[in-house]
Amino acid sequence: MSDSLEPLRADLKMLATLLLPQATSNPPLDENPLALEPSEEDALRIRAYLILAHSGIEEMMENQILQAVREVVSEPNTAPPAIALSLVAQYADDLKGQNRGKVPGAYDIAGKLAGLYESKVIKPNNGIRRKSVVAMCKPLGLDLDDLAPDIESALTALDTLGAKRGAAAHSLRGATQEVIHAHQARAWVEDALVALGQLLPLLLAKIRRRELIHVAEMS
Repeated sequence: MSDSLEPLRADLKMLATLLLPQATSNPPLDENPLALEPSEEDALRIRAYLILAHSGIEEMMENQILQAVREVVSEPNTAPPAIALSLVAQYADDLKGQNRGKVPGAYDIAGKLAGLYESKVIKPNNGIRRKSVVAMCKPLGLDLDDLAPDIESALTALDTLGAKRGAAAHSLRGATQEVIHAHQARAWVEDALVALGQLLPLLLAKIRRRELIHVAEMS
């Protein structure tokens, strides 16, 4: 998974170089409490960096999950994956509606599941926070509680960047707007990138699982 994140890491490095060249000169607040606030121009650059970096991480997460769903529901002559059953239950009415009210055949169902998941979950999704991850997992029959506490720190890091991005994206100016320094923005993005590298392999393994019940769970 780390190799698949390298293009994203390179893109985020380029963003930082383009958007934070002057802002990075500010020393960390914990080392110099009298550090000057970023200029208005630097503040806008930092906010732009947060928004675009968040978009890159969100896009990577959504694309990886959607690609895995497409792969497992479309593989010919194999046992249906566990997530296919969850998707059929979730979108039963849509599947019949697209087939003039009739229950479609197995091959037709397999061909439509990924498209339904993309249109109803991936495209409307707009974040990387815990609630967005839950929204992507729920139609697949995946429960994040099954991965706890292994993913708790990763979800916290994604929550942090998601919250900072939200504040930056929804207000151009504001008297109470949080002052963000470049080193803080870099740290939030780096933490979220590390979190993505921890979370995605676990989710993708769950998506690709074919057995409905693990042997360990039966004992």
